[in-house]
Amino acid sequence: MNFIAVTLGFIAGFLMWEYTGGFFAVCALFVLVAAAAVMKFILNKNISLNIFCTASAVCIGIIAYGGAVSGGSLNDYVNRYSTVTGRVAELPDMSGDNYRYVLDTRSIEYDGVKSEIKQNIILTSPLKYEFNDTVTAEGFIETMDGAMNEFGFDARLYYRSIDIEYKMYSENISISDTPISSYLPGTGAVWIKNKISDMIYGTMSGDNAAVTAAVLSGNRNGLSEELEDALIKSGGYRFLYSAYFFILVLTVLISSLSNKLSKKTRTYILMAAILAIGIFNSDRPVFIKSCIYTAAVMLVRMKYGYAYRPDVLCAVIFAVLLANPLLIYNGAFVISAAASAMLLIFGDAVRERLVFIKNNFVRSSVSAGLICTIGLLPLSAYYFNGIAPYSVITVFLYIPANIIIWICYWPAALMMKLFGSAPVLSQLLSLSLAAYTRLPYAILGLPWSYIYLSTPGIIAMAVFAAGLAAVYMKLRGRKYKYAVIAAGALAAVFVTVQIPRLNTVEFTFVNVGQGDGAVVSVPYRGSILIDGGGGSAYSDYDPGEEIFVPYLISHGKTKIDAAFISHFHKDHAEGIIAAVKELDVHALFMPDSMPESELRAEAEEAARKAGTDIYYISEDTRVNFKSGITVEIIVPDERTKMSDDENDTSLLMNVSYGDVNCLFTGDMTKFGENSLLLKNRAPQAEILKVAHHGSATSTGSEWVEAVDPDISVISLGEDNMYGFPRESVLEALKDTELYRTDISGDITITADSERILETETYR
Repeated sequence: MNFIAVTLGFIAGFLMWEYTGGFFAVCALFVLVAAAAVMKFILNKNISLNIFCTASAVCIGIIAYGGAVSGGSLNDYVNRYSTVTGRVAELPDMSGDNYRYVLDTRSIEYDGVKSEIKQNIILTSPLKYEFNDTVTAEGFIETMDGAMNEFGFDARLYYRSIDIEYKMYSENISISDTPISSYLPGTGAVWIKNKISDMIYGTMSGDNAAVTAAVLSGNRNGLSEELEDALIKSGGYRFLYSAYFFILVLTVLISSLSNKLSKKTRTYILMAAILAIGIFNSDRPVFIKSCIYTAAVMLVRMKYGYAYRPDVLCAVIFAVLLANPLLIYNGAFVISAAASAMLLIFGDAVRERLVFIKNNFVRSSVSAGLICTIGLLPLSAYYFNGIAPYSVITVFLYIPANIIIWICYWPAALMMKLFGSAPVLSQLLSLSLAAYTRLPYAILGLPWSYIYLSTPGIIAMAVFAAGLAAVYMKLRGRKYKYAVIAAGALAAVFVTVQIPRLNTVEFTFVNVGQGDGAVVSVPYRGSILIDGGGGSAYSDYDPGEEIFVPYLISHGKTKIDAAFISHFHKDHAEGIIAAVKELDVHALFMPDSMPESELRAEAEEAARKAGTDIYYISEDTRVNFKSGITVEIIVPDERTKMSDDENDTSLLMNVSYGDVNCLFTGDMTKFGENSLLLKNRAPQAEILKVAHHGSATSTGSEWVEAVDPDISVISLGEDNMYGFPRESVLEALKDTELYRTDISGDITITADSERILETETYR
């Protein structure tokens, strides 16, 4: 049986369910079964074992994925105030001013009825408890949040990939009278990690302690946001994934000893190491199951002959995904598995081309660095939206740095405790830690240190995979023209799909919650931003930085012709400020109002540092762009300026592409609307971005009648505290085709120069 084909078939079953839906996936399953029956019983054809096993794996993948995405055991308690009792199953994590725990829940009580359950939940509380404490907590059971846009973080899928489906916030929490024990092997591993972290933070502090804890225990929660971002962009963050690092080092060592160890011995070592890593890095049953499955599969495999190393890896991946199919959404697992596959597939061939490097260890290290940097390009784009070109070189710094930390920390900690100092060892540790705490910032100061990439789609991934197959066959001296043809055909499909987008305009309203954030773009020609979302006055969370900018990067919009701020309120301006800081924004247009505003000063400072041209709009202005986009800006007139409402400082922006117009109104109130109506200056537009998130203070029926939109869009937060949109606004918009970001998520309206073509929503 070919485990590579079986594993690929298994994952294909996942994709069939994910991209076609349950009904079509089940139909495909029946088609496979029917085709096998026709071949066997009607055409009297024998089915090869590999084909049969691969087809069966597709069917199993469909069934397993369908079962994994079905509802969990606490669905009946969602949005109900309940009491749960469970064990703190992982190291506590700070979340703002609160602590976040993984609670291994064993019982739940609602309305006086207590039930026994076995379910992990995320518990957030201002109270601090320790690993293995048994606690009783009261609160509302909630499901995890799904993604807010196409490439946004999907907490629901991510947490389900690690066997967690629900969350609870509780201020009423206490130690339970009846402790809960767990005897899983991984529980001991987490206990050890907890002790290691306590030891580290007892002798070190800040990012040095956080990096040491990440290397030695895999706990990356202590890293500062600034350092984490720098590590991601410099290519160092992947070496803090313990599974990735151990597999990389293990492969290099096995390759270095290839002349001294037989292939069978190397296979046994690889299999044992991968399983050990799986056990050590999680106390969840999924890894215990995967170890059992893998051991059984490999014993059978080896009984009948030599086990091919890629088969070992595929058996591990198959076993893990069989235990929990949603691990395919876990970035750490996917990157580690992909790195292992790349090293096994290309390792020998690349090393053969590096014979000019005489030292076997150095040759293996160079080979591993090249393979992981190039082979993981699409995954780097998918998870981090960029690549770090210098990571080809820094691999030779991070691997030794990790090894030194592993070797030197323990004796250094002992010497510090006994004698108060650790000569030489402390210097070695400081030097190694500098690779993480200082080197990333130095790298980011170099040209081309980080190249943004849009999130690749499935066709782009397939083109890359076909290209890798062609390279592999070429290196192995095999015929590779079919792989080249496949890559070319897939590339042609990609181009064909993109052709209809040429000479169209896309008005995208990004779901930034309770705020406004929009992108107007002509594909492959240019983009502009109209507001970018931001935090409320009651929260430090900034959707502009956390949602709007990542959305732009994931869609490849990193070079922006211009950004417009309608007025200086957080929920409109912060995302634009973040975009100016992070991306290449050519020009910034903003109202010449509210001179004392901190947001105005912050926007000006960000633009100066980024070299972005600033244009203050104090009179009606028309801005033309090479992409074909035109922006007509109407400033508040003298009557509107008499308003004491800061929302009436909003610029009115009518964005046009040919004969199609989209009117952006900021937070303009009815007072401003009426000022324009009195002068008969209300712009006509096919699309209306409704003012002030659907507040009753805006969007009068006379205004809507004058603008006469075909489509109206309200940008607002789900279940917002203001009760938006108001009934009066919905009544005024009743004759339009209405879309809301709180219901539909991201909204993209596509038009050519003459008419609106289609409207797509994320949800």
